[in-house]
Amino acid sequence: MLVAHPVVLYMLVERYESLCVRPAGEGDGETRRRHREDLAAALCAATGAPTVEAALRAARSLLPRTGGEAGEPLGA
Repeated sequence: MLVAHPVVLYMLVERYESLCVRPAGEGDGETRRRHREDLAAALCAATGAPTVEAALRAARSLLPRTGGEAGEPLGA
């Protein structure tokens, strides 16, 4: 199975998580929802996972960890 480059995975995870934690008042809700769906689809494709939750777990397992908790930075 092909796996995305760690830098690509890192960027996808960071962008997806930043959209999920950004306060609702920032930006157009419909645009944010579509962007989040696009990122979720990209994560699924990059990891071969069927759901965004599984894709996030797979991406995190493939990336070197610098933090141990959700929301802490991933990567090298």
